Amino acid sequence: MAGKRGKGLVSLVGAIVVVLVCLGGVSGCDAGAWAHSRWRAHLVKKGKSMGMEQAVVNRLHVLDPRALTPQGVIRSYEIDYSSIREAPVLAVDVYVNGDKNLSIHGWFHPEPVDLGNGEAKHVLNYGSDPSDALEGLLYQRYGFIPGYTEGSGTRFCNEEYRKYEAEWKKRLPEIYRSMPSV
Repeated sequence: MAGKRGKGLVSLVGAIVVVLVCLGGVSGCDAGAWAHSRWRAHLVKKGKSMGMEQAVVNRLHVLDPRALTPQGVIRSYEIDYSSIREAPVLAVDVYVNGDKNLSIHGWFHPEPVDLGNGEAKHVLNYGSDPSDALEGLLYQRYGFIPGYTEGSGTRFCNEEYRKYEAEWKKRLPEIYRSMPSV
């Protein structure tokens, strides 16, 4: 009789251990998801405090000098905060004109900028990799893919791009002044 009672006790203790391990595993998964969501929230807060949104807008204007106007290829944008990551720099995806096929995968990095009058500071810059669909629209509009041929490459762009790029560049020192230093 004692042998059967001992086996029953071992079975009961084993069942309790299995239940506790399962509960611990489930709560461990919940804790991992909670920690990940907290980390993502931290990255979003960090990015916003560094001027992430203005850096995205600046880059949109490099890609399309008439961005965020009815005449531009890029009329609106949405930062996908659920895509934010840090590997090794802060990165996020941006959707254009409400179309997930018109996307920009980009990363943020500090960059020295000239504010004029000998002033300079480091602000957040958004390097970008537009989707093929967005590149195609920009190419149709401007005759080249803006943003990849800055500097001497702008000689290949059409007059419309040159005109609006010049207007945008005049505003840059003012915009940089309003951005936080990083």
